[in-house]
Amino acid sequence: MDRSNGNLAIPATNLASNPSANPFTNSTDNPNTSPSVILQHFRPWHIGLGIVTIGAIIITAMILLMGESPKPANVASDAEQQEKALTDQTSSAQSSQNDRNPQNSNLVNGNSDASAKFILVKEIGNSGGTVASNDNIYGVSLSPDGKTLAIGTSNQNIELWDFQTNQILQTFRGHKGRVYDVFFSPDGTKLVSGSDNREAIIWDVKTGRILANLEGHQERVYTTIFSPDGKMVASSSSDSTIRIWDVETGKQRQLLSEKSWVYDVSFSADSKLLVSGSKDGAIRIWDVASGKVLKTIVERGSAVRSIVYSYDNKLIASAMEDNTVRLWNVSTGQQDVLTGHTNEVHIVAFSKGDRLLASAGADKSIKIWSVKDKTLIQTLTGHDRGVSSVDFSDDVSSLVSGSLDGKVKVWQRSRK
Repeated sequence: MDRSNGNLAIPATNLASNPSANPFTNSTDNPNTSPSVILQHFRPWHIGLGIVTIGAIIITAMILLMGESPKPANVASDAEQQEKALTDQTSSAQSSQNDRNPQNSNLVNGNSDASAKFILVKEIGNSGGTVASNDNIYGVSLSPDGKTLAIGTSNQNIELWDFQTNQILQTFRGHKGRVYDVFFSPDGTKLVSGSDNREAIIWDVKTGRILANLEGHQERVYTTIFSPDGKMVASSSSDSTIRIWDVETGKQRQLLSEKSWVYDVSFSADSKLLVSGSKDGAIRIWDVASGKVLKTIVERGSAVRSIVYSYDNKLIASAMEDNTVRLWNVSTGQQDVLTGHTNEVHIVAFSKGDRLLASAGADKSIKIWSVKDKTLIQTLTGHDRGVSSVDFSDDVSSLVSGSLDGKVKVWQRSRK
């Protein structure tokens, strides 16, 4: 407020002759102050001002005594909030998160899984530790009998190696682009592969002959897998489609359409359901026979780079670009978030029996998790670039990893 305003100015003569007239002078400073002097300045509106002031003090005190401070808001990204929604054909429920933060990369939690460690025993390839192609590795797959290892490379070829002797058996040539995925049939007699030249091919493992060219995708093919009954192949692509193929005829059975690139798919153990993970974060469960969506676990969120059903069909594991691994309860929709990776996670794989889960990605590490306890058992390091693929042997005695550094490493399980 400007105190030079004429209405507030006080003549100097009055201030000198009557100090009590100065509103900025405390009454205790004047020993001659008396009640009569105070009454001279009293006005009726002073009563109203006093009542208002006392009321404000009372209200403020009540707020301080009875009020409750708000709880801190949970900070979460839009993707995490969106991923909490679990919707099925009859109902929708809010999924609960249970973040796990392992404190030690070699955590031992006392169970039999934690007591079994994987150690590096060899590298598949020549004396330099690289496969014959000496190129980026995108996919690795062990045959069901554990004797043969298939390797998909960026030089358009597929190499088959004797897993025990470390000798190359044969090279499949036929793709015209980088081979992103390789997968053995349940009986080990066939191999299916997909490449970035829109191709999916079924091979005869013994002869290397092409049994079927699966034609239809308009963009790169990320995933090619056999159904557990061996009768179908599922492929996913950046053309936003999933295609189901008949192994015997090579003909397309179903065309499933998504809204963005489909990075990965996985069959349920009975071959009746298929789960898909997409670039836009969508996770859906499809009915294979009808081609219809049965359940949308997530509509949008962090990109899903890999997805896989557990062998008992109770869980779905997903590898996320937000550096997490997520375990989804198929029945309830509850999710457990496993943290520890420091970069995008690109691959997940259950061990047979569902006791262990392996994850790997751009941080060059492989992590082994206890599925039961949702805890980290071990971190495997040694690759010089991102790890693109992992696969357990059926007896869970070995784990194979392939990397963009051109190396395939074999890790063997040993009990202490």
